[in-house]
Parts: sequence; C-alpha cells; structure tokens
Amino acid sequence: MKKTKSTTQKGGGQTGARAALPKKNQAAEPRNAAKTAPALKKAPTGLLKERFGGSGARTVSFYYTNAAAIEVHVTGTFNGWRPGAAPMSPLGDGNWSVDILLDPGSHEYLFLVDGRWEDDPMAAGRVANPFGGMNCVVEVGSGSAVN
Repeated sequence: MKKTKSTTQKGGGQTGARAALPKKNQAAEPRNAAKTAPALKKAPTGLLKERFGGSGARTVSFYYTNAAAIEVHVTGTFNGWRPGAAPMSPLGDGNWSVDILLDPGSHEYLFLVDGRWEDDPMAAGRVANPFGGMNCVVEVGSGSAVN
C-alpha cells in the first residue's frame, strides 16, 4: 500500500490527504468505510473446552456469611490457590456468593476473608493440608449441577 501525501495551500492551510490508488484488480474502498474483521469459517470450540472445562463440567455455587467481611474470595485446587481468581459478590446482610464451573472430581478449597484463611462450616468434607490445618472438599459428580 502506498503512503498518503498531505498537500498544503499557500498560507499554510492543510487541504486534506490524498488516498493511495488501488492496485490493479482491487476495488476501491469508500472513504469512510468501516473496517470489520473477516467472518470465522467455524467456531473455535477447542477454546471453549479448554477455558470452561470438559463436557462433564458443572456449576458449583459457593456461599459464605460474615457481616464484618469487606472482601471474600474462594480459593482452591481448581484455581491454583490464587487469591484473586474467584472473588465473591456481596449479596447484602453479610452474605457472599460466587458460581464456578468445575470438572467432575474432588476439589479442595478455603475462603480468603480480608486476608485470612477461613473454613466453610457447610463443607461436605475436609482433608488435612500440608500446613497443619484442614481444607474443605467439594465433590462434583458428572450428573446435574451441584449447589
């Protein structure tokens, strides 16, 4: 593509830019035509499986109650124990929740409440962790959604 050239009138006023001429067998583009991305030929389904888990993945709803809490996250084996990976949303009256898509299997987790690790009193199971404490466990089956 050729570069555009600016022209100036006597007295220094700019009159505009001259567009490059189209190449042979190439249609000229209207001046103010919006440029759009080309359409995809097929959906990138592999990305969806990688990002959202396999076909057996289920939505798990985590709930926590603490009227004094300012910031609550759920962390666990499903997100590499990264504190900011799953922030919980305040529902009011000290209640917090988040929905996370998890693959079938056993997942360990804890709540991170204002920088402190907290247990889930409603957890169905617990296992010892390498720090002398206990991690909560949620089991996700391949059937319907777990709450």
